[in-house]
Amino acid sequence: MVDDEGVEMETEGSSQGGVPFQLQFDKPIPSQVKIAEWNPEKDLLAMVTEDNKIILHRFNWQRLWALFPGKGITSLCWRPDGKAIALGLDDGTISLHDVENGKLLRAVKTHSVAVICLNWEEVAQTKGSTAQQVLAALCLI
Repeated sequence: MVDDEGVEMETEGSSQGGVPFQLQFDKPIPSQVKIAEWNPEKDLLAMVTEDNKIILHRFNWQRLWALFPGKGITSLCWRPDGKAIALGLDDGTISLHDVENGKLLRAVKTHSVAVICLNWEEVAQTKGSTAQQVLAALCLI
């Protein structure tokens, strides 16, 4: 690894014949990351920080947007097509945000307890209809 002065530093495995890597840039995030999820379709990483912000970055570390919902974020899940992200909040709210700009698309308060797990599920087709995807939530009671 190369430090600020351009000196190559050993990484774990480099002294054992592994392939060393080189740090291209270092952009710190202002707070510790507590949750991170890769977008299933695009070059995006969503991160939730300890101060309850959600930050969306491209793989090249370009920040696209950041949100502060005003409540504790306890879970997140990408829609399978990668065009929206769902946030589970500590007050039982689930909010759905547009990937392009972070705009709130919909918010539903399902319970009065934290939403600790979110998952998109495919609903079986019925005669004459198409399959739909729904968001399933697990709340901490």
